[in-house]
Amino acid sequence: MKKHLHNSLRALFLSLAVLLSLPMMAQLFEIDGINYNLYSPDEAIVVAKSSGKYSGDIVIPESVEHEGTAYSVTSIGYRAFYDCSGLTSVTIPNSVTSIGDGAFWGCSGLTSVTIGNSVTYIGYEAFADCFKLLDVYCYAEKVPSTESNAFYGSFFYGSYLQNATLHVPAASVDSYKATAPWSSFGKFTSISGTVTLTDGEEFENIIEQEVATLTYTRTLSKTNTWNALYVPFEIPMTAEFCQNYDVAYFNDVHCYDNYVGEKENGVLGQDGVIDGMDMEVLRAQEGSVLNANYPYLIRAKNTDALNMNIKVEDATLYSAKETTISCSSVFMKFDVTGIYTTQTAGELKGEYDVYAISGGGWKQALNANQQLKPFRLYLKLTSIDGSPVKATEGAMSRINIRVQGEDTETGIDELKTENGNVKTEIFDLSGRRVQKAQKGIFIQNGKKVIM
Repeated sequence: MKKHLHNSLRALFLSLAVLLSLPMMAQLFEIDGINYNLYSPDEAIVVAKSSGKYSGDIVIPESVEHEGTAYSVTSIGYRAFYDCSGLTSVTIPNSVTSIGDGAFWGCSGLTSVTIGNSVTYIGYEAFADCFKLLDVYCYAEKVPSTESNAFYGSFFYGSYLQNATLHVPAASVDSYKATAPWSSFGKFTSISGTVTLTDGEEFENIIEQEVATLTYTRTLSKTNTWNALYVPFEIPMTAEFCQNYDVAYFNDVHCYDNYVGEKENGVLGQDGVIDGMDMEVLRAQEGSVLNANYPYLIRAKNTDALNMNIKVEDATLYSAKETTISCSSVFMKFDVTGIYTTQTAGELKGEYDVYAISGGGWKQALNANQQLKPFRLYLKLTSIDGSPVKATEGAMSRINIRVQGEDTETGIDELKTENGNVKTEIFDLSGRRVQKAQKGIFIQNGKKVIM
């Protein structure tokens, strides 16, 4: 305690000395709720409020104008935000070179701090007792000179940093890890400027990165046709995005045993053989966020949207990960997985059949040498009981994708007999095979027919 008091008094005397050395021109003023003190003919520092406390999310500008003169904001002053428990986040601009002693001491509600790339010094207990601090973004490539107790916690002795993440330039991660007190952070991630992901090019990132601008380019197939979507970053479903694209996620699967034979006790029998299958998907809604490393389907609403260029600002580029979504029916289990490397069906399938998205549905089982591109999905089928899959001719040539609540045409192709002749098959709009069409809309040999 005596040591702590001694250090506090030392910091106070040093800061007072700095204040006493300020030019006679020093002048306090307030702009947009932030108080400043003129330090030189062209510099200003952020200081504490004359009354009340800072709160909410604070973004400090690089420069301010006072009485017709522009001043560069170069420093966060001594205890400028001291004990501002209502402060939740702060952004410190690239113009700032130093953060003073106790600048954010006791900001118990502070969860995120962004420090610009020009900071060279962080003072004594600058972020002490910020127990809710989860993320610190420091863009300085050279590790700032920092007092060892800059992130000191008088109650928990800095242990809160074990739950915090330090985001720094990719080339500087090792330097920060090796330098106290930065080394006390529980997790480190790298920050990049601009990253462009091109569809079809392999992605093998193993380090999570913060990216100022992330772009994903892709050419989709024809409009209103489902394509696979599997990307390592989150996509906000903005109004502009939803004007051009539909996105869907997997909800359920249906396998139909429509065997029509002799009635048993007046009920048509089933023979345990699959006659038809479809996969039900749900539309993602505007305002939601698409998860990274998660299987989705996407379709363009217009021709201009076919050349897709998704741009996300202040994005997180996650490490490559395979996520599997499983659905099941009475007969079958469906496993959908995304990939970031080029693989053949033979490498993926093992003992199972492998399907890929084509023409709005799941294309029939791929041959062993057929390749699947990065940022795509593949589907594996297994029987619930582990036995070989039993299906009628052509039942699994294509698994239809059906949007819940939409009367969409199935993706069932023409079915052919062994001698190559077209076999007349009739399905309803849910993908169920029927023996004879009555009134309504049906699919006959892959074409929509009105009876």
